Amino acid sequence: MDDKDFFPLVSVPVITYNSSKTIIETLDSVNNQTYSNLELIVSDDCSTDNTVDICREWIEAHKERFVRTELLTVEKNTGVSANGNRAKEKCHGEWVKGVAGDDILLPDCIETYIEYVKEHPDAVYVFAMVELFGGDEKLRIGQQNFYFRELKSFFDLSIEEQYDYLTLKTNCIPAPASFYNKEKVDALGLVNDVRIPFLEDWPKWINLLKLGVRIHYIDKKTVRYRLSNTSLSSCRKTPEKFERSKALFYVYYCFENEYKKKDKKTAVLKWLRAQKTIHNGSAAWKVLLRLYKKVFSIY
Repeated sequence: MDDKDFFPLVSVPVITYNSSKTIIETLDSVNNQTYSNLELIVSDDCSTDNTVDICREWIEAHKERFVRTELLTVEKNTGVSANGNRAKEKCHGEWVKGVAGDDILLPDCIETYIEYVKEHPDAVYVFAMVELFGGDEKLRIGQQNFYFRELKSFFDLSIEEQYDYLTLKTNCIPAPASFYNKEKVDALGLVNDVRIPFLEDWPKWINLLKLGVRIHYIDKKTVRYRLSNTSLSSCRKTPEKFERSKALFYVYYCFENEYKKKDKKTAVLKWLRAQKTIHNGSAAWKVLLRLYKKVFSIY
């Protein structure tokens, strides 16, 4: 295929919730892409501010730049996992580059991915480096150093080693820098796990590896990833709903592998703590704790 013929439609779903202070900057970054063949989907999760009005006005003013635009709204907040699934369902493009309503695509972001998949036709999911900005400086520097330290080595691991890393250690894959082929992902049945409403990315990477899909990586910054004191993913005092999602994630995705490959007592104790978070320290959790002490003779 000649280079000039390789300009597939790319869908850009923008995921918003109370994003009124940042959404214009995000939308402008989509508008300013060097790649031209784009459709824009904005999916709002029942914002209580004027995010939807801002998006509607912006889309009306810039709709000629895109092949197609759509603004999705709901009457009840469902969490980022379900919101992402709704946006994905509306995407018509061959490739999808999602972005949160407070992040920024660098100008050549989508062009960079398209150039890569042109040379790697087997690619399903492609990731890249992010540039962090905003929030606490010490936290930002530490997180940026973490990505620089971990990303390259992670993508050199086998699929099994990557699975162990994500279930036994941590998540080093920055969701804002993901890019995927919609037809291939749909064929795999890969969607956000709505059982975990406020943690959509980490479970998805694990499910991708379970399906045996190799994850590609471009060693280049493509997205500016905002850290803020109110961000679910970055603030030090995480909201209760995010803590519950992390507990659900451990129960559904990490416990089994940790129980098999690491210390069983520790795995069960972490499972119990997760249950406590999920059930808010209910009487059922107290029964489970007594059972744990009896089985493992902990006094």
